[in-house]
Amino acid sequence: MRPTPRGWTLLGAGLVALQLGFAIGSPDLVRIGLVALGLVAAGTASVLVRSAQPGGRGWTVTRAVLPRRLHIGATAAVQTQLSGHGLRDVALAERAAPQLSGAGAPRARVRRSPGVLTLDYQLHATARGRWPLGPLIATRTDPFGVIRRRGPVGATTDVLVWPTITELTLTGDVVLGEPDRVALGVRSPSPDDTALRDYHEGDDLRRVHWASTARRGRVMVRADEHTGMRAVDVLLERPSSAAGLEWTLSVGASIALSALTAGHPVRLLGVADDIGGYVHPRHGDDARATLLDPTVDATTSRSPAVAGDRLVSAVNAIGHAGQVVVAVIGAVPGSARTVLAGLPAGASCWVLVRADGPTSTAAQATLHALRQTGWHGVVAHTGEDPAEAWRRLAESAA
Repeated sequence: MRPTPRGWTLLGAGLVALQLGFAIGSPDLVRIGLVALGLVAAGTASVLVRSAQPGGRGWTVTRAVLPRRLHIGATAAVQTQLSGHGLRDVALAERAAPQLSGAGAPRARVRRSPGVLTLDYQLHATARGRWPLGPLIATRTDPFGVIRRRGPVGATTDVLVWPTITELTLTGDVVLGEPDRVALGVRSPSPDDTALRDYHEGDDLRRVHWASTARRGRVMVRADEHTGMRAVDVLLERPSSAAGLEWTLSVGASIALSALTAGHPVRLLGVADDIGGYVHPRHGDDARATLLDPTVDATTSRSPAVAGDRLVSAVNAIGHAGQVVVAVIGAVPGSARTVLAGLPAGASCWVLVRADGPTSTAAQATLHALRQTGWHGVVAHTGEDPAEAWRRLAESAA
């Protein structure tokens, strides 16, 4: 609790008036000083009494963030409400992590109604991670505007920010499709097994599912989903460099979502120590969050050796044959190459080997060693457009 600028002015004027009044023996100046100091004292008492009232202690904070999960560069709408008694002289502000506020503090709009204060503003995600939003900061001022008391109200809310997601416009059939159907250039769908996916440029408009389009607010089309759609493991290495990690997560997440949209069961391996199950398109709106939430807390490895050990652990989780493996890795040590070399015996294996510097000698060596064992792939530089890297990977099969 502290005086406002008006309060400081009254305090200073009151003390000066008292001293001057006593010095020259002027009762009027003494009374003026006492009145000024009395206003500050009355304002202080008013704020203390209001803060101690049961209604002040019973304030309730509710916060809604839509969407609750973001990717870098996306925005979310936030509505925070403070409800209770004694809100007439209360002003609100909301604390937000810098990674959620973009270039500066978010500009909020305050709406007042009986017993409720509502704060509306937008977030702009600038970095991957789990970032706190809140607590709400309530500022109470006395009726004279001389004393201000500020304090936190309510709890914080975690906002999850995923890596940057790039929409991969290629269908990915060369990489993700089944060999027999790729050779024919078409898929042989089961007439009784269909799914819905987002519309892509070039899709037949006769396949638009209008009911789902109206319900979801985006164009949805019927996509044939054969019961034998191959499982896709997106294998990621967590390098020791922050820039390399962010690029790897962005590319891996984009590929995983592309495979999920195409109807494949997908796992994202190497991101977390715990190995989860496959995420299926039939899981609906929760599938995206289930797939990408582990990327939020992914951290760099302490050294290239640790990164290699983590990669080996992730590779060991790849089990049954007949699946697709898409790896996004750096120039890995020999032990990791040995483990990776055994995968093509039971899977279709593709790799993007990340080159972290201007030269790609080490990355080229890793790619060459993997190609010798049946992998298909290309070298991609850190920071390269994921869509361009994906296009080159698909073309490498030619």
